[in-house]
Amino acid sequence: PSQAIDHPMDLSNVDQVVASELSGVKRVVTGFKNNDHEIQGYYVEKVVSRRVSEMKQTLNGAELKGYAMLFDVLSQVKAVLPGATACEIKLNPHSIDVSVTPISMEDAKERNYRVTPELATRFNLDA
Repeated sequence: PSQAIDHPMDLSNVDQVVASELSGVKRVVTGFKNNDHEIQGYYVEKVVSRRVSEMKQTLNGAELKGYAMLFDVLSQVKAVLPGATACEIKLNPHSIDVSVTPISMEDAKERNYRVTPELATRFNLDA
């Protein structure tokens, strides 16, 4: 039997998503695992039944939040870099606050801050 769910789906603790084609599916049942590491394996703590349209709306919202955060980080980098040769980007995972601090190139090299080889190759940088 289906149940009405009045609260939005919380995707903050999702460890794995199984990709599938959702066309023709009207409802999805999702299980949430308990994070008790003393228990071997997983067990389902609660089950939520959602309409696929609601789930797609939630996932689209998460994607938009990701783009908004990326825009925020890049805006801060753009504001800092005209007056600096390098910058340090720190992310507080608990509050999702990002800070961009100007640093010298010497500090960056001393701290072994480097771009990924793929990025260095793409933009012809010294990795």
